[in-house]
Amino acid sequence: MILQEVLLEAGLVPPKNSNIDVSGISTVKYADSDEIAVAFRYCDVATAKTNIVLTDINLTERDKLLIFPVTSVFESAVSIARVFIKHGVYPDYNDICRYKIDGNMVRWGEDCNIGYGTRIDSFSEIGSNVSIGNNTIIESNVYIGSGTVIGDNVIIRHGARISSNPFNFYGETAYNNYPGIGNVIIGNNVIIGTNTVIQRGTFADTVIESETAIGDLVVIGHDVYIGHNCLIVSATGISGNVTVEDNVKIYGQCGINNFVTIKKGAVIMGKSSVIKDIPARSIISGNYGRTHKDELRLQAKMRRLIKGDAI
Repeated sequence: MILQEVLLEAGLVPPKNSNIDVSGISTVKYADSDEIAVAFRYCDVATAKTNIVLTDINLTERDKLLIFPVTSVFESAVSIARVFIKHGVYPDYNDICRYKIDGNMVRWGEDCNIGYGTRIDSFSEIGSNVSIGNNTIIESNVYIGSGTVIGDNVIIRHGARISSNPFNFYGETAYNNYPGIGNVIIGNNVIIGTNTVIQRGTFADTVIESETAIGDLVVIGHDVYIGHNCLIVSATGISGNVTVEDNVKIYGQCGINNFVTIKKGAVIMGKSSVIKDIPARSIISGNYGRTHKDELRLQAKMRRLIKGDAI
């Protein structure tokens, strides 16, 4: 498709020299060279591998072609994505799925690919174009949305929701929910706990790499990447666009802010709030994501203060 035509159809004003081919839209981290890259932050622009960057950041001199939407960058990106959906570049996840029900009361969408030895228990729901590998166990009452890709030897516990619509609203009303164009991709030997929710990506895939274990009642937001051999304990919430690198441990009831990167081997202690990037192999705890030693020192000082002792 031609960039100028896409932007005009989306209700945006094309920049100069926009008579070029584009194949789609994605977040700046994952955009290919012929895709429109969506940049929400200044630091993202420099990492773009494409010449087409959609941003509302005030940049005037760059080698890249910059598109300045009239409204917010997210709302403009949604408008562009809907044009690609209309022309069949991406599936429309708002479409009603045509289900068939088997003897175990499992609801099946169309064109699914299920591997050898895989078990899907009663009252689960499998959307269209879902691919599930070999020897995977899907327990009862699990929802797997259309387009999801699941590897071999995966265990998904009762009531989990995989590839649910992203909780991402735009504009002036909460009714403007956008179902996303990304999928959920789950690697081999992954465990997903009871009633855990993993959201579909908005402009990129939500990815869970192999050997990762996720506990019960965990919420993983849209466009999240979780690396190999991670452990995420129950009741943790991970916001959208978060990157969790390999061998990270996140213990129970933690909250991870959007756009945060947690580097390899880091440990997030229980009930911590992570609001900034975490260095590799560090141990973090507390409401402000301090190092664990600093948090323990602060707690000790507070106890002495309460007792009336000198700090």
